[in-house]
Amino acid sequence: MVGWMEAFCKRHCIQFRLLSGENAGMDENVVNHWKQNLPNIIQGYDTRDIWNVDETGLLWKGVPNRNLVLQGEKCKVGKMAKERLTIALLYSATGEKFKPLVIGKSQMP
Repeated sequence: MVGWMEAFCKRHCIQFRLLSGENAGMDENVVNHWKQNLPNIIQGYDTRDIWNVDETGLLWKGVPNRNLVLQGEKCKVGKMAKERLTIALLYSATGEKFKPLVIGKSQMP
């Protein structure tokens, strides 16, 4: 927030806070292990044959996870919407990419 809204929020003790409070941690040892060993694993492969795929969720009915609250108030939120799509992204080390793969929910799982 920049400008008049920032001054207004400061004057009335309103803060912009995260609503969920969930925090995912990453083990630093695992990261360092992969940083050291990945060059050995991909050795011998052509650059165009090295691909990275990742998936992400799109909560298309989700509400924002941040809100303006008065200082000292707790941030509580009800049950979050779970209607989501899974999107898979695939890129090569040379920059080649596929169109995103969108995975919805089966009508008869």
